[in-house]
Amino acid sequence: MLHVPGYEKKLDFTTFDGRVEDAVARAALLGPDNPATDVGRLVRTVLHT
Repeated sequence: MLHVPGYEKKLDFTTFDGRVEDAVARAALLGPDNPATDVGRLVRTVLHT
């Protein structure tokens, strides 16, 4: 899990940008019965649309 110092409920996407593709790949490895897999699929679709 990534700790974001100074986080104030505002997302600076550049903090996470380099890790999104890795997170999507890890979600895909979890299998079809894991809700994270669906989130990973959604994120992948949004990024590649």
